[in-house]
Amino acid sequence: MAGKSNKKQAGGGNATGSTSKKGLIIGVVALVAVIAVAAIAYNALAPAAGTGMNLQAAGSAGAAASESAEASGSADSEALPGGESSRDENVSAGSARDSAADAASAGSASPDDAVLAPDITVTAADGRAVQLSSLRGRPLVLNFWASTCPPCRSEMPAFQEAFEQQGADGIQFAMVDVIGFNGETEQRAREFLAQQGFTFPAYFVTEGQGTYEYGLSSIPRTFFIDAEGYVVATASGAIDAATLARGLAML
Repeated sequence: MAGKSNKKQAGGGNATGSTSKKGLIIGVVALVAVIAVAAIAYNALAPAAGTGMNLQAAGSAGAAASESAEASGSADSEALPGGESSRDENVSAGSARDSAADAASAGSASPDDAVLAPDITVTAADGRAVQLSSLRGRPLVLNFWASTCPPCRSEMPAFQEAFEQQGADGIQFAMVDVIGFNGETEQRAREFLAQQGFTFPAYFVTEGQGTYEYGLSSIPRTFFIDAEGYVVATASGAIDAATLARGLAML
């Protein structure tokens, strides 16, 4: 009898162990399913949540600088090396205030809190040195990008389409390639533009020159500038056609 009892107990132990294993397997499968569903939901909802939320009006002299700091943490932008976001924020705010003060002393009728876009020198596709101030007289969309920046590449078609819609007498575009960013070179950028068939005005600037004046900590970064050279709005990270259209409507 004792032998039978022991066998029954052993059999009961195996049944319990089998049940525990089945429960563990079911739990693991359920966890994997939950993670998979969450990942699918995130991929579907994240772009919609992020797109269109990064366009902000430049309502004060420090607006462009504070938004530059926010750009460093954006999922749809890539950080510039050097870890200089704090310094860049201060420089951007100072440059904007100084430029606005200079404009006021020169007799400008612009509001006291208007942000005059920093004037930098960029190189045109034909090799000419161009001052951004020479583009005043018509509204301007200024974008900093690099072919080695995936978020930058993703928004290029929207800019090309908008450029074509504006035509020769519409809003101007200055698409400034940041040479040195993540191995970016002028040749690489030119090849990218040619391969994609982009015809918007492309310019080139060396990392640290121009990006410093604009207080950039990451790219892409877009500035909407009115005909007098004042920043109307900025956008951090990659933007879609709808967000770009909203920015254009503010000019």
